[in-house]
Amino acid sequence: MRCPYCGYRESKVVDSRPADEGSSIRRRRECLQCEKRFTTYETVESLPMVVIKKDGSRQSFDRSKVMRGIQRSCEKRPVAVADMERMASEIEQELQNSLEREVSTEAIGEKVSVKVVFPQEYHAKDLAGKDAEFRCVIHEIHEKGKYQMDEVFAKEVGQCDTMEQMRERMGRSMQYYSDEQAEMELQDSLLQQAAQTLEMEITDKQVEDAIEEQLQSMKAQLAQQGLSLEMYCQFMQTSEEKLRQEATPAARQSILTAATIEKIVELEGLKAEEEEICKACEHICKRNNITMDVLRSMEDENLDKMVERAVLTSKVMSLIRENAEITEE
Repeated sequence: MRCPYCGYRESKVVDSRPADEGSSIRRRRECLQCEKRFTTYETVESLPMVVIKKDGSRQSFDRSKVMRGIQRSCEKRPVAVADMERMASEIEQELQNSLEREVSTEAIGEKVSVKVVFPQEYHAKDLAGKDAEFRCVIHEIHEKGKYQMDEVFAKEVGQCDTMEQMRERMGRSMQYYSDEQAEMELQDSLLQQAAQTLEMEITDKQVEDAIEEQLQSMKAQLAQQGLSLEMYCQFMQTSEEKLRQEATPAARQSILTAATIEKIVELEGLKAEEEEICKACEHICKRNNITMDVLRSMEDENLDKMVERAVLTSKVMSLIRENAEITEE
């Protein structure tokens, strides 16, 4: 705020109090250069919002129309009037907080229809090549544009000062990812070769248990997306029995691999040290974006065993890698 007497930009507030029945704040300021005092008023920006209709016409934003739209959407549903009022207020507040003074009707919660045609090669044969219409509610609208490959792009997207730094970082990241993938594939191949040397009779009960574990894991992943295994099977035109049959080879391999790891741990006398378990927990927290306190609150016997098994597996993989004779073909 520039001083009206000397033009200096810096001042300090010596007194603040409400004015105009609370619609503004009166602040008494003192210039830090000439030490003279002056008064400023702080008010809330209340520029009118204009709604662009589908036909292109414009009219003032009317909160009551938003409320009526919410009421129509909530007909025959157990939604309290207070909750409807809260939703209308949140929509109005979000629009007020935006820098846009003109908004389309679709941007304030209106339902829209999206028409598509499923491709002929679509995996669900009963939908392939057919028209479909989806009823949607728009929550956000993003304008897609092209970035200029300049220093601004490097800073905003790459968190680098220059494009050259960004290119170097991307190159290192891609090389690291490629090397990491190649190393993982190599270790997996070595472990499978080691598993082939283990003499072990796998029972039907072990296979059934391993398949069940895979299906339970699959159900948990589907549940996170609001789906059930039955819905997945219907969508993919398969059945649970077919999934079990397809999972059998992987189940047998996982049993053999687990037994190989246990045997190597036993023969080599490997143990999971406390420091290694702590590092593994830190990795879990980082990968899942949670704090150590949250992980501790989830701690149980199964989680402890899982972390210990992960540490031992890593040790076994390192041991196999160090002692393997690798030849290039």
